[in-house]
Amino acid sequence: MTRPLDDLDRLFEILHGGTLCPTCRGKGGYSKITDDEMKAIMKNAVDYVNKFSVMKKTDPARYEKPIQYGSEVARQWDEPAVP
Repeated sequence: MTRPLDDLDRLFEILHGGTLCPTCRGKGGYSKITDDEMKAIMKNAVDYVNKFSVMKKTDPARYEKPIQYGSEVARQWDEPAVP
């Protein structure tokens, strides 16, 4: 079984896998990703929101599996900085 976010994981691997800019490394104010890369991230997020919205209505049992997985993963995260 593939995880629900495999496509997103691959996208972030592509974005993160590049070489650091030797000129701007460590300097604030420089973009780390291109507009096309940001667009891909945002489109992926919208696609997942729509996918899960439809799935919740049409197949609640299937919807619960990735929600449960996300809950298990999120338990390992730090607490939010702002309560």
